[in-house]
Parts: sequence; structure tokens; C-alpha cells
Amino acid sequence: MSLDPILAAAWELQEFCEARGWRFCFIGGIAVQRWGEPRFTADADLTLLTGFGEEESFIDPLLSRFRPRRDDAREFALRNRVLLLEAHNGTPLDVATRS
Repeated sequence: MSLDPILAAAWELQEFCEARGWRFCFIGGIAVQRWGEPRFTADADLTLLTGFGEEESFIDPLLSRFRPRRDDAREFALRNRVLLLEAHNGTPLDVATRS
């Protein structure tokens, strides 16, 4: 069975986070669809509960697994609390870091 590319990307990100015991939740289009509300989405959005000052210990492992969508992805994420990544199938992943 083949998954929709966005759901496959979300699954890839979920498995990565769960393997590390990280607390997270999907937001945006994927979350809305869970409740039966059709919504077009072109990416997977996730909120990762990192706490303040601990973001690097989450950002660095994510960058080692997923492709960044910006050359300055690490610095951008630390400054703006959102890490812009790409799953292995090319689907955009937006990971928001929160306390």
C-alpha cells in the first residue's frame, strides 16, 4: 500500500521524533484532516516541544536526518523558532519549536 506523499513525509518525521522520545503534535492541514475536514495542504507541519534554550539539541539531529530548505536553516530556526526541512520524498516539513 502506498501512502500519499504528504502522509508518508509526516510518518517519516513522526517515526524520527518518536524514536527519540520527543513530545510533538501535528498541526495545520494534516491535523484538520484528522477530524474529517478536507483541506488542501502541500506540506507537513509539526510543533515540537523543545523548551526555551534547548532548541539546538532538537534542531541538530533533525538537520542530520532531513534536508534543509534554506542554506541558513539552523540559524533561521534558532532565530524564528521554525525549522524548514524536506522529507526524503521532497515534501516540505515545517517544524515549529515551542516550550
